[in-house]
Amino acid sequence: MTLAKMPPPWQCRFMGWAIRVAAAATAATAVHAFTPAITDVPWRVVEIEGKAIEDAGVLVFYKNQVGGQAACNRLMGRWTPTEKGHAFAHIATTRMMCDEAKMAREQLLLKAMERMQSYKHEGLVLSLLDADGKPLVKLQQ
Repeated sequence: MTLAKMPPPWQCRFMGWAIRVAAAATAATAVHAFTPAITDVPWRVVEIEGKAIEDAGVLVFYKNQVGGQAACNRLMGRWTPTEKGHAFAHIATTRMMCDEAKMAREQLLLKAMERMQSYKHEGLVLSLLDADGKPLVKLQQ
């Protein structure tokens, strides 16, 4: 393209902006599903940040969603792409009150899920990992 046929600078900036917006919209609308090996299966929480824990909850993954039961409340959320892999977004729970021990276990799980950036699946074990690849939550079928 010769200089005489180049669009004016303002038009070049607009076209660059439009391309970036279109690319972001395409990435945001893409469905990033869990692998079939981990979907539609109840995963029991057995460890949070390296400490064994009982009755902390059960998670079920489906397409780009997560649902299940924390120690006290039902939970639901979405699975979204990140720079390092995938993470949970928009995690919500019902608002029932339970004894302090159950509420504490539930809060540990929810805070760990908020920090999750990827996962590792090995047989009957699914580990939710932080940005550095360290295990946050260990789940078993």
